[in-house]
Amino acid sequence: MIDIYKWAKKHEVKPGVLAIKSSAMLDLKASGKWLKRLKVNTLVEIGTCYGLSAAYFAQYVNMVHTFDVADFQGRDELWKKLEVVDKIHFHLVKDRQHIKQLLKNIDFDFAFIDASHLVKDVMSDWKLTKKCGRVLFHDVDEIRYPDNYKFLHRIGGRIIYNNTGYWKEIK
Repeated sequence: MIDIYKWAKKHEVKPGVLAIKSSAMLDLKASGKWLKRLKVNTLVEIGTCYGLSAAYFAQYVNMVHTFDVADFQGRDELWKKLEVVDKIHFHLVKDRQHIKQLLKNIDFDFAFIDASHLVKDVMSDWKLTKKCGRVLFHDVDEIRYPDNYKFLHRIGGRIIYNNTGYWKEIK
């Protein structure tokens, strides 16, 4: 399998108006070794957008279930080029209630939240996914997203890199 970050950077992947610099890819590139050590089987991602993060995660996990309210053109073709299409299942959803229904039938052991940046939505997404015991958050830095930062710390999470936070259930 190819390194998604290096491939996207080399090919200057700019789906629509989104350049790689503005996606979660910059923050995730530092987490590859960490993800390998966690031995994630099935990852749930809320907030697919153009699919770069899902592709990135697919390098390190067995299956990615990713959810979004929008279906962007070219996502499947990108995943084919990146040789990860067989490891990603995209769910086009209406709302969080729809995600909740679908998650009842998915056994997952890790989640990534990168949808709406409103703290009420981040909280809702965490409540939907926290049953897996391990949740990675994007867009939780103290300067740009202070409410999300406070929420992350209130639930016992911490910043692990730049704009990325991690919460793990303590048993």
